[in-house]
Amino acid sequence: MSGTQVMLTQQELNFLLRGLVPPEPTRINKSETRKLLVKSIFERWTLFYRMAMRSDIDRYIAEPQRIGARFERYFTEHTSLERRATLARMNSGDCGTTALAVGQTLEFLGFDVLYCDLLDHAAILVDGFYWDTLCPEGVPALEQLLAYKQENASSMPISNAELIHSRYLPYDELGMQMVETFVRMFSLNYKYPFTVITE
Repeated sequence: MSGTQVMLTQQELNFLLRGLVPPEPTRINKSETRKLLVKSIFERWTLFYRMAMRSDIDRYIAEPQRIGARFERYFTEHTSLERRATLARMNSGDCGTTALAVGQTLEFLGFDVLYCDLLDHAAILVDGFYWDTLCPEGVPALEQLLAYKQENASSMPISNAELIHSRYLPYDELGMQMVETFVRMFSLNYKYPFTVITE
């Protein structure tokens, strides 16, 4: 499974949301179901983002040099140009949008989510693993994330969704609409952002 992208079918996702193990041929250990669910939400967001930002992503495909060399260590030879372009575009200013979209969805699904501000990059912490726009498998150590800088480690805040909203999306109407549209696919009760306290 290392070179391929895994996303749950809607039927498998429904099983996991009810706390059950999906039937064959998925063959998932119960201990892995939560991690697979997080990964699946990231994959669904990536597909949603690709559709929403199609014209921008097409420019990355037309000019492959826009996909910076700094991304190369995250790709295998099986990673399609379209996926490389999607992740490169996502990491060109929409890391906070991604953290909120995935994090808020997971909160609605019952996960405890912490939001990490790496000062110029956003990530989430779920079940002891850090996830960001280039680590769809999740990593166990903050130092393994794309934007980790040791000199900033002592001042990196970890908090709730309000932190990421105020730091990355306070004036981003498109980003807020994308987050709200994506999360509402899972909960019609959602209105962006549900954990931000407004007076």
